Amino acid sequence: MSDIATDKFKDAVKRAVERWKGKVEGPAKQLVKLDAEITELEGKKPPSEDDKKKLLEAKKSYAALRKQIETANTELRVDLMLLEPPAKTAANEKELMKLPDFIKDIIKAKGVPLGKNVSITPDVKMDFKAMKLKEASLTVTWRF
Repeated sequence: MSDIATDKFKDAVKRAVERWKGKVEGPAKQLVKLDAEITELEGKKPPSEDDKKKLLEAKKSYAALRKQIETANTELRVDLMLLEPPAKTAANEKELMKLPDFIKDIIKAKGVPLGKNVSITPDVKMDFKAMKLKEASLTVTWRF
């Protein structure tokens, strides 16, 4: 039987990752479309004035979307840093040993698929001996 504090911690991690996913999913999908559009526009030789304007606008939109995703990543990192891990007791010692794997699994499961071969997942490293977040970053995965 798991400890109430441990269950609350797990639920808080799930909610934080769900909030992150909600903030990143839309902009990430738009980035994939913009990337294809930018590649197409850069491939035109010689580009027309209209193509140059479209390319400039697409690059501006791309930068704005990247900024949104970076902000969501920072918010996830802060959310996870603010979570207080449950205190270690004799009753929950075994459950606490499972927390690193739980966090890795929940974050991997909540990644944002962007298509058949591309997905985004947050990458979080925690020091469970000190019970502190060490690092949080974003991983983009391409499968060929």
